[in-house]
Amino acid sequence: METPLPSQRNGRIVAISNQKGGSAKTMTAINLGEACARVKYKVLIVDLDGQGNATTSLGVKAEDLPQDESLFNVFMGEQVDIRKMIRKSNREKLQMDLIPTSEDLQQMDVGILELGIRRGIVRGRAGESEADLDPFVRDAIQTIYFHLSEALEPLRADYDLILLDCPPGYNCVTGNALLASDCVIIPLDSGPWSYGGAKSALKHFETLQDVFGQSVMTLGILLCKFKSKQRLHQQILSLLETHYASLLFETTISESVRFTEAAGNKKSLWEWDNRRESLAGDYEKLAVEVLKRLKLSPPSPEATNPEQPSV
Repeated sequence: METPLPSQRNGRIVAISNQKGGSAKTMTAINLGEACARVKYKVLIVDLDGQGNATTSLGVKAEDLPQDESLFNVFMGEQVDIRKMIRKSNREKLQMDLIPTSEDLQQMDVGILELGIRRGIVRGRAGESEADLDPFVRDAIQTIYFHLSEALEPLRADYDLILLDCPPGYNCVTGNALLASDCVIIPLDSGPWSYGGAKSALKHFETLQDVFGQSVMTLGILLCKFKSKQRLHQQILSLLETHYASLLFETTISESVRFTEAAGNKKSLWEWDNRRESLAGDYEKLAVEVLKRLKLSPPSPEATNPEQPSV
């Protein structure tokens, strides 16, 4: 595995995002994270989806997190210690941690809207005109969309890789994640709308750059739920290769029920299905590509995990 840039631990933050539900975002966050952890990288998964599937799959109960110290409070701009939210995952032999979701994240946009209205009313009652409020609105939007970035920045020193499991859609939570990340992985299912999904995602990244003046870099497009013998899937792959050759990962993630079975039985995919030609094998191959594209430094010397296999 190539690790061309020697440096001290300075974790990369990677968002895993697609506006479409069911495109293997959570599956990719967990299994890419574990594949990297199994070759001794220290990994943090941040579950930004209010459904909490990553939280449940990694053995952490969201209700165990104090209500006044959750991701919701981070997004609302409150002064909380994000390190207190970190929990050890059920991958006990690996350096793989989790920041659990908060159910309130599903009402995040409503909470921010309410906060904005309250602040606007206060300023309006102070005698400011609509024109006077324009700079306030612009500053408020800029601030709200960088709350997660500010909270995660200190954690770079603690982890090699921080993976953000984004919710479906392009809302305030996802916007925060994209602007907090160094780059984005776009997972696509192999259905007929996957090309449109990639095009839409890249367009949204351009919009964020126009609004906030910060580029959102695409690390790669990942084709998931892929059946190599199915003609439609091969056609989709060919279409993506034609239009996004430089972005498309060589690795495809096979269609399989193994991850669902493993999660349902509170098991790691590697425990459940450790064959080399398997879903776990796909994610090991993806990890090699991702680490190479990130030019991530070798694992820190203190990372020792001799029982775990290498990719």
